Amino acid sequence: MDSKLIYKYKNMVIELLDDPAFTVGADNKDTYAVYYYTNGHHNAKESFHGIRLFKDDLELNSCLLTGSGETTIHPTCAIVDENSLIVCCGDSVFH
Repeated sequence: MDSKLIYKYKNMVIELLDDPAFTVGADNKDTYAVYYYTNGHHNAKESFHGIRLFKDDLELNSCLLTGSGETTIHPTCAIVDENSLIVCCGDSVFH
């Protein structure tokens, strides 16, 4: 995993991770509970952003966002807005 952002939300920690080594349909080092794909299909050039939610060092949930186009995690790619995490991944915005 390359880039990582950490957000503190109430009594939890949200990690937003860049996972460029992820490959659709392959054995991957990291797995996620849920997978979200832009437009419901896969493209040759994609961005993979993982989200992990922790409370007291226990992982509560995780998901992988897949967007068309190559992007990375950076300080302006996501915000926590009240009770929502909004993430830009490739050409898509996930809420």
